[in-house]
Amino acid sequence: MALTNASLPAKRRILAVCVKLFLEQGYKKTTVAEIVQKADVSNSSFQNIFRAKDGVLTELVAFMFETQFDMARRTTGGQLSPLFVYAVETCIQLTLTELNENLREIYIEAYTHEEAAEYIHRQTARELHRIFGTYQPELTVEDFYACELGSAGLMRGYMARECDRYFPLEKKLDFFLTMSLRGYKVPEEEIGQVRAFISGMDIRAISQQVMETLFQALAETIRQGGYGAALLAQAQFTELMVEVNRVCRGGHQVQAASGDSKVVALLQYLNLHLTEPLTIDQLAERFYISKYHMMRRFRQETGYSVHGYLTEKRLLLAQQLLARGCTPAEAAVQAGYQDYSTFSRAYKKQFGRSPSADAEKEHDLQVTTQDL
Repeated sequence: MALTNASLPAKRRILAVCVKLFLEQGYKKTTVAEIVQKADVSNSSFQNIFRAKDGVLTELVAFMFETQFDMARRTTGGQLSPLFVYAVETCIQLTLTELNENLREIYIEAYTHEEAAEYIHRQTARELHRIFGTYQPELTVEDFYACELGSAGLMRGYMARECDRYFPLEKKLDFFLTMSLRGYKVPEEEIGQVRAFISGMDIRAISQQVMETLFQALAETIRQGGYGAALLAQAQFTELMVEVNRVCRGGHQVQAASGDSKVVALLQYLNLHLTEPLTIDQLAERFYISKYHMMRRFRQETGYSVHGYLTEKRLLLAQQLLARGCTPAEAAVQAGYQDYSTFSRAYKKQFGRSPSADAEKEHDLQVTTQDL
């Protein structure tokens, strides 16, 4: 059943209640009766929107997995091999389950429940094809879907096994990466580089921040709804992912962000107004700060210039739009570009290929995965 505008407030209330209950008492202990009562909706409304409790799980899983892969890809993709995107994202997942038992239950349920697991397998198969296709060029997306069924089982098994003195987190991550990367035919030398990279990160601190910002982003997305909230959700991840980006470029231990309130506010504003014409002078005036001080602090906190950050975010938005079926011209306009030739040049410089090439590739991938 398609959602009407009248259904959206009820859906947001249900999601907000479910997030709270799932994290406070666990997925299994939360009943539909509790959800309906606390969300102040009727049973029929709940069933029309989600069918059952597992429908809520699938929706939450979609948000969590898309956000994690997107941010890991954005953070490491421009500096290191896509191999490191996989390592960072999967290690964060495994570490999250050690930080919160109810979150462990949510992840395990997601890998167990048919609809949620199928969503994970299909989405991950496409990511695996992008990441490991160069190591096994003979494999198709369908082949990586089959590979994902095995690696997902490995992931679920490691998630379910709680760490202890005999099986510490560091050992769990190292074994998982070694086994999974060997399965994807990654050379031993590169596996060693990945293992060293992960061991040099404060993965617990990173994952703790992921957990906190993930819930904040989800809550804000539920509260606001729509495209603007999705952009704000990405902004809320930025303070964390900037730190990971520094590690990816410098290879040093992660340090706590200073949390400059002006920079955080500016990041949120940029993400909410990403597709609008923005100038340094306008931003400085809006935030009551010298434009030179603003540019210097922004670079110190994020590693980006304001222009560079906007450009990358707009191009990543365009890439996502292409993946959803937009034409290159439509993606350019919706990402805030007034001139297509400027967009095309910037896109090719950022990703090493033209927007039309990505549009054609995404079309082929969508056709292939629909046939799985």
